[in-house]
Amino acid sequence: MNKRLLYITGFILLIFSLIVFPVRAEDDLETRLELIAASQRLEQEGHEAELPARHQFGFSFTNFRSGSNMMNPGVRLENQLTDLGGRPLKLITEAYYIRAASDFSGFISLAFEPHELVYFGAGGAIDSQADYQAFAGVNITENIFVEAKVINSGEDSDDINVYFSTGFKIGF
Repeated sequence: MNKRLLYITGFILLIFSLIVFPVRAEDDLETRLELIAASQRLEQEGHEAELPARHQFGFSFTNFRSGSNMMNPGVRLENQLTDLGGRPLKLITEAYYIRAASDFSGFISLAFEPHELVYFGAGGAIDSQADYQAFAGVNITENIFVEAKVINSGEDSDDINVYFSTGFKIGF
């Protein structure tokens, strides 16, 4: 009789475990599917809200006042001021080390991007090396740019020369 009671109890426990554990596994599967769906929604919202960096810092090289074919190194900080119809208006601050003169030169400019690859701008010098600059640039990639600059050297109002600048920038 004891053996029979033991078999019946074992059989009942086996049936009970087969009933309870699949339900628990089904709940786990349902929870996992809900988590996967929520994760996909968050990822989609992240892609929709993905905006370009509002600030960019970079290094550049220019032939402005370069003398004997030296490229002058510089730093650049771009701050997006506003978004005009999907196109940014940026404040660009540049500083260059003029190696031939062992001096620094800098500009503060406003730039507008009518297209994500092309931008135009103009600004003033913050030192005595020049008076103003106007430039047109091309974003080769998101981080690499090339510019043609028209800079008044500050010596004479007619002393305007074309210079080139290139560099890379990283958004933050």
